[in-house]
Amino acid sequence: MYDVARIAERTIVLENGMKVFDGDTSRGIAVYDEVVFRSRRLDSLSYETGSSKKVNITGVTIQNAINRQATNEFLTGDSIKLTVSIASQELIQNARCQVRIESASLGLLGSFSSPYSNFYFDINPLEAAIELTLENIPLLVGAYFVDVAIFGPQPAELLDNRQSIVNFRIVGPRWDVLGFGLHGTFLFEHKWNLVK
Repeated sequence: MYDVARIAERTIVLENGMKVFDGDTSRGIAVYDEVVFRSRRLDSLSYETGSSKKVNITGVTIQNAINRQATNEFLTGDSIKLTVSIASQELIQNARCQVRIESASLGLLGSFSSPYSNFYFDINPLEAAIELTLENIPLLVGAYFVDVAIFGPQPAELLDNRQSIVNFRIVGPRWDVLGFGLHGTFLFEHKWNLVK
């Protein structure tokens, strides 16, 4: 992708012989990542649920955490809010959630476990929702996928697991491999100083 970003202002992405994107290169790279990831995941989607169907992840919505607008396109440094909706047939106390972020090219980038932040929650019968805010996301141009798992209070009590339940794109800043911009997967916080 580095070469495409270096030489192209416009990108066309094909999937199964059909044009799925025609536009600027940053968005084109993100769409291409989505196409590649979907093709790699087709065989692995059989592992969708845990050992119990008393709890179901019914959906995940994604929005800009600042203006609360639903979107799947962000810029590096934006804050993202994920809302996980959960349905249950019974009260589950001290539930836990794990969210994993993956990329098409690198696989698992990181995960967030609610117990790490000392966050446990109860799932009431019918519907519950929890939110995870990722502030100042350090990811650069590409497509990213979200996996969500819900666990009960017991150590290995997987209640439901959804792979690639939602995805988002980072569409800027534009990649530049000629020394005038950014490229790669992560934006590392940094500063420059002149030493005399």
